[in-house]
Amino acid sequence: MATRSYIGVQEDNGISAVYCHYDGYPEFVGKGLLNYTTLSDVQELISYGNRSSLTVPFYKDRGEQGCEPAIHRLPNDFIDAADDCDAEYYYLFRDGIWYMGTLYGKGTHYRTFTPLTDIIGELQ
Repeated sequence: MATRSYIGVQEDNGISAVYCHYDGYPEFVGKGLLNYTTLSDVQELISYGNRSSLTVPFYKDRGEQGCEPAIHRLPNDFIDAADDCDAEYYYLFRDGIWYMGTLYGKGTHYRTFTPLTDIIGELQ
């Protein structure tokens, strides 16, 4: 069973985002994303397109088409796109900070942008 996530970066022209199929929960993808600390690091991560997980090859490496990053004009468009691809979690890098929200259940972080470090801290 997959735990899907949606990963984005806020840029001047909107939010560039990709789908990540496996391990989208904060304990894995969330913690892994904290290794991407600069805008250029995150832009490079997103540039590869949709992916199976943070550690598994990208869809385009398997010869799949239509895997390039999507562009969303507004944060709510980004969240809606995450919902459309059945992502349980979404992550957004904005102004040097990773944010996370969930579309799973209606808990505290539902459709919000909470600093990822706060959420990781809650898990410990």
